Amino acid sequence: MYAEPQKLLEYVEEGMTVFDRLGKRIGKVKMAYHGANSLFYGEQAPLVTDVDETLVPEDVRASLPPERVGAMMRQKLFRTGFLKIHTGLLTADRYVLPDQIQSVTGDHIFLSVDKDETLKF
Repeated sequence: MYAEPQKLLEYVEEGMTVFDRLGKRIGKVKMAYHGANSLFYGEQAPLVTDVDETLVPEDVRASLPPERVGAMMRQKLFRTGFLKIHTGLLTADRYVLPDQIQSVTGDHIFLSVDKDETLKF
């Protein structure tokens, strides 16, 4: 399915397999957070610029610990949403921004970037 990047998050579920732009398997979705701006899709809708972290679900906040993720990046991820990708037992999870999602087809997510271009905390 092709759509605006933010809307693609609507089709993502935990357990879906994620592939990079070359078709290489990265891992499986561990968490899909739609972000504060996901409530607003219309032209006249206000975009959230500063997210009150106390309104973000605890599991989402816990996945982005302040000692590992800077304040500006946390705000961006809380605002835009993200996918947390489990890449394996001995490797760090990866984080994908909505604009890095190329398409969602069945139970597969295809990115427009290589694995190394995703975030790792």
